[in-house]
Amino acid sequence: MREPVLEAVDLCYAYPDGTVALENLSLTIPAGAKVALLGANGAGKTTLFLLLAGLARPAAGEIRFRGAAVGRNRRELLLLRRSVGLVFQDPEAQIFAPTVWEEVAFGPVNQGLDWAAVESRVRAALERVDLWELREKAPHFLSYGQKKRLCVASVLAMEPAVLLLDEITAGLDPCQTERMLAVLVAEHGSGRTLVLATQDVDLAYAWANIVYVLDGGALVAGGAPEAVFADAALVRRAGLRLPVVLSFYQALRERGLVAGGRVPRDLAALVALLPPVAAGVGEGRGGR
Repeated sequence: MREPVLEAVDLCYAYPDGTVALENLSLTIPAGAKVALLGANGAGKTTLFLLLAGLARPAAGEIRFRGAAVGRNRRELLLLRRSVGLVFQDPEAQIFAPTVWEEVAFGPVNQGLDWAAVESRVRAALERVDLWELREKAPHFLSYGQKKRLCVASVLAMEPAVLLLDEITAGLDPCQTERMLAVLVAEHGSGRTLVLATQDVDLAYAWANIVYVLDGGALVAGGAPEAVFADAALVRRAGLRLPVVLSFYQALRERGLVAGGRVPRDLAALVALLPPVAAGVGEGRGGR
């Protein structure tokens, strides 16, 4: 496993009304990983993201960035916030500028970059999410999927080492979901570490190389997707279900229709395990 870029160590956090959101939670995010953070509503996923991004402070425990504990002084928090970018679930909670261009430029400007560098960052980020042609448009005229990609661009323009994505595909139609996932594939290919908080077990199972499951503010499972979802009872106790591909694979194995071996992570891998259909199967009785 690669060296950790971000770590949570014994994190505890409670809201002002006394609601405990996280309790003694520890996990590691390796550099360059694709991590899925799974959990039902109220499991603590968004709260953990706020702590990892330095936007909230834990009541106990610590955040470590590249092995060093992040303290409470301004310099350390600023380094964390520049290195870890958070994309919120609701784009309306993140977008505020009058144009697409200005929305993406806000971060680089506040990083103190000169104008040429700001323009370069904005153009690169908008091209990566396929919104450059809409740079002069007011964000409220964008579609929901375009707004979500704009939020990603505004964070990418600051060039964070880690990208935290809170329910980034929630509410998107299949076409917009594919476009968003294509952006994530490209960003991971460039070496960026991605952490996706989601309730979509099918996406997490097929996409991530590490899965963490939260339940009631505690970490209840973590590891490779195949290992985590092998414990069906634990997954269900956490308010989740098994991925469709895995459920179908298990049903086929029980019926002796596929042999054992590597557990498939997606539909293409599952289909590849099926035996070839004998010639003539499915033809009508009167066929020759």
